[in-house]
Amino acid sequence: MASTESTRIIAHRGASIAEPENTMRAFRAAAEQGADMVEVDVRLSADGHPVVHHKAEVGSNGARPRVESLDLATLTAMCPEAPIPALEEVLSWAQGRIGVYLDLKARGAGGSAMGLVRDLEMTDEVIAGSFHPGFVAEVRATAPTVATSILMGPQQPNLALPLATELRTRYVHPCWETAHPTPHKLLNADFRHGARAAGLGIISWQEDRPEELHALLDLGVDGICTNRPDRLAALRG
Repeated sequence: MASTESTRIIAHRGASIAEPENTMRAFRAAAEQGADMVEVDVRLSADGHPVVHHKAEVGSNGARPRVESLDLATLTAMCPEAPIPALEEVLSWAQGRIGVYLDLKARGAGGSAMGLVRDLEMTDEVIAGSFHPGFVAEVRATAPTVATSILMGPQQPNLALPLATELRTRYVHPCWETAHPTPHKLLNADFRHGARAAGLGIISWQEDRPEELHALLDLGVDGICTNRPDRLAALRG
């Protein structure tokens, strides 16, 4: 059995079972529940500010404008009960308290986010990742010391390691939870050995079931994204 002590608890959009996802409430709850990092989705406002929001559109009723069509002031005022935070607010709160995993959702978001990361001297407290190789390359070009990851869906699992190696990321991040009822079995010995041989850490995507979290801990992955950081913290011990 692998040691679980080094497996980081990454709260998926914060403690998103307990609080509205991607909000300061969710991030604070994640820290209280024992998370090592909070995962945040990053997009750009119309006036070029990185903001934290998962979907490309905002709102649940009526008109659903796109995030990039609205300026920062408008975005942060839209949901008073659970405001959309600017990334600067999240990073300033997290500095020295908890790590931040940036999931880059829009072109240009990486470069803007890295400007904030450098200004706050948080290059060692952040991982920047994306499903889009170009967004990862943008981070590598603008902040080469920041750890990066490439997120990969289940469609082409054999491409994960070659692409991570090509992009010179620090982590490979398979998002295969929809491909198998027990996704830890997809992280087979060949994949794990291949990642280690390439100098890559492994981060697994969103999982909340106790038995599956336990199995992932036993594999010794470097990080697990979860909506239940409290549950994973109890299992990790």
